[in-house]
Amino acid sequence: MKSKKLKIIMIIIAAAVVVAGGIIGGILLLKPPKEDKRFKLSTPKDFYTQDGYLIWNNVSGAEYYVVMADGETQTTTENRISLDSWPSRVCDFYVKACNDDEEYYTHSDYGDIKEVMVETPGLKFRLGSMKLSTFERGEYYEVWQGDADLSSGILVLPAEKDGLPVLKTSGYGKDGNEPPFKSDDLTEVYIPEGFYFIASASFCLTPNLKTVHVPQSLKTISSYAFANTSIEKIELPGVGILNLSAFDNCAQLKEVYIGPYATECTNPFTRCGNLKTVTVSEENPNLKVVDNMLIQNVKDGKWLVAVWDTANVIVPDYVTGIYSYALDGTTVKEIYIPASFTDLKNDFTYRSSNFEKITVEEGNPVFFIKDNCLLYNEFGYGGRFMGVGIQCIIGKLVDGTFTVPEGVTFIRRSLGRKDLKILNITEGVESIEDDAFSGSINLEKVNYPEKSLRRVSGAFSGCPVEAYLPYPESVKNV
Repeated sequence: MKSKKLKIIMIIIAAAVVVAGGIIGGILLLKPPKEDKRFKLSTPKDFYTQDGYLIWNNVSGAEYYVVMADGETQTTTENRISLDSWPSRVCDFYVKACNDDEEYYTHSDYGDIKEVMVETPGLKFRLGSMKLSTFERGEYYEVWQGDADLSSGILVLPAEKDGLPVLKTSGYGKDGNEPPFKSDDLTEVYIPEGFYFIASASFCLTPNLKTVHVPQSLKTISSYAFANTSIEKIELPGVGILNLSAFDNCAQLKEVYIGPYATECTNPFTRCGNLKTVTVSEENPNLKVVDNMLIQNVKDGKWLVAVWDTANVIVPDYVTGIYSYALDGTTVKEIYIPASFTDLKNDFTYRSSNFEKITVEEGNPVFFIKDNCLLYNEFGYGGRFMGVGIQCIIGKLVDGTFTVPEGVTFIRRSLGRKDLKILNITEGVESIEDDAFSGSINLEKVNYPEKSLRRVSGAFSGCPVEAYLPYPESVKNV
């Protein structure tokens, strides 16, 4: 019996020893490790760029710095590194301070700076000066491609050079007659804050350009500046002037945002057949979007300046003018013209030959339909009737033949068409001018009136000479 009790006591003692050992072991494990008394270097900070260098604060105790960006690592003993040594044009940089004396020091954490713009090397510059209103900007530089290699696909334009701002792209290339940039490789352009002006045709020879980062400072985009590119979406937060055809023939352009400062917009979206959305800031007092039409306030009223993604345009009764290129290259098939619309200042059907139907509201004193044409009455000073002209041809030509409706006295709108072969000008027409049939490259014959025609001025430029010469004897002014 005693041996049994002794055995139980021994088991209890053994269990207690095990538990106690576990508790003691746990206490020992909770004991903090030996303190690392080595000096940890401070994380680099205060990053900025200057004269082609990325610069940061000088860290006390640092022997050198490790710089990492775009998958590459470089070291430097100075608190700066040349940006020219990085292949990418836009980088996120990470920098840490280091000292290899492991007995006394540990490396710092990485400090970082996002999207450093690495200026594209090889660009060329020329001095210029400009005066804006009463504010003199003074001297500045304008930039063009020069010897820059754009095979990386990215172009970063500089904000300054030699202490002067870079404000513009040049209007001409290095040989004086080319657009300033030309590259099949270019896909992305960074324009710095402070940049002011994109010159005509600047990027029209960069067909694969897809993305343009536009700063708030950019005020003017000139004609054909981004024509023929692959831009899909563009935001123009500070642009004031959008010139004619600035984005001409951008077949992939789908979305456009126009900021609150735009005051002048002369259809920059000609031949952008896939444009779906144009948004204008609600704070813009000059432009507004109505049913896929861009309406602009001008001195003498409201003008329709651009149309997109619609087959049927109903001209609002408050519109007083339609810009010449507003319908250029659009998908518009039908137009409704209200009785209140009497504008003859611009040829609003210019370069548009795909109209299938035009309706003029009864009571319009200027426009009317006859045969397959939109005609107009022209009045001079004091309401004096001047004659009848042709605004446009409606629908397709039958067998390539067009006959001027009777009653027409002059032709000075742009009626040139590639499908025009035979042109019959009826008796009563007195003058044909202003490139009336220019570009009719397949024209075969013109049948003139015998007596009425007096003047022909630049009417057939680009047409086969044998098709329209000789003129009849009645023509005295050529």
